[in-house]
Amino acid sequence: MQTSFPFRLNLFRILIFLTLSLVAPVLLANQPFLWKAERDGKESHIMGTIHSSHPDVRGIPDAVLEALAQSSVFMPEIDLTNENIGIMAAAAFDFGGQSWETRVPEHLHSRVRSAAQRAGLPELMLRNLAFEMIPVFFALPPTEDFFQVMDVRLYQEARDRQIEVRALETVEEQMAVFRNLDDGTIIQLIEEALDEMENGYPQYHELIAAYASGDPARVVKLIEDLRTDSNEDYVDALLDQRNRTMTEKALPSLEEGNAFIAVGLAHLLGPGNMLELLNSQGYEITRLGE
Repeated sequence: MQTSFPFRLNLFRILIFLTLSLVAPVLLANQPFLWKAERDGKESHIMGTIHSSHPDVRGIPDAVLEALAQSSVFMPEIDLTNENIGIMAAAAFDFGGQSWETRVPEHLHSRVRSAAQRAGLPELMLRNLAFEMIPVFFALPPTEDFFQVMDVRLYQEARDRQIEVRALETVEEQMAVFRNLDDGTIIQLIEEALDEMENGYPQYHELIAAYASGDPARVVKLIEDLRTDSNEDYVDALLDQRNRTMTEKALPSLEEGNAFIAVGLAHLLGPGNMLELLNSQGYEITRLGE
């Protein structure tokens, strides 16, 4: 991916699809992004999540909880153990002995410091912040609550019910998406994150509204915009390769039946999504609640 990118990378569509009550409609209980996958008499469920704690989207509809309660295996993107959370936190401040200031253009330094102050990130932590993690820290409102994010709540529900967890990715595999980006791309992501914060998070609000509507067409439009605006290799690493890898990882559990998969909705809609890949493997895919 060693190339320059003369376009917006839409980090927010990435993060929310892998905090304040606004005008977005509340996600209706009969409109969750929940599908049934069936083959050879074996059924499983697949949930498209949104990685946000916004009140309009963090609620878990009863139909989703019922499907999860009936499952014997829960398959999130990553296993949210204390160890893995610690690895992610440590990686965020692993600056490799090279300050972000040496890699970020000087004209952005004051904006980064201002954003850190607004996000409540102390100067000492900012000094040690990994260059690749800067856009992640500023992409979403500081009011986001990790423990109220739908994926985290589903994970905790599964653990409380003593359902076996089989993660579809490792922490290292997820973080590699950012670590493999070249400096020019990261700098563009930083600029986009700063623009988003300084303008009141307009793309964030757009994504929340699209997900909360329960309308797949609205979500697909945002995914298509992401693909149009972004470099093909970047989208391939971010979505297409991961879709294939996670589908392959899920197949043995789906063959057993009674599994529950929970992944960001961008992996389930748009070209080359996981539902299409499963359908090509002979699975009948049905959205529930329609």
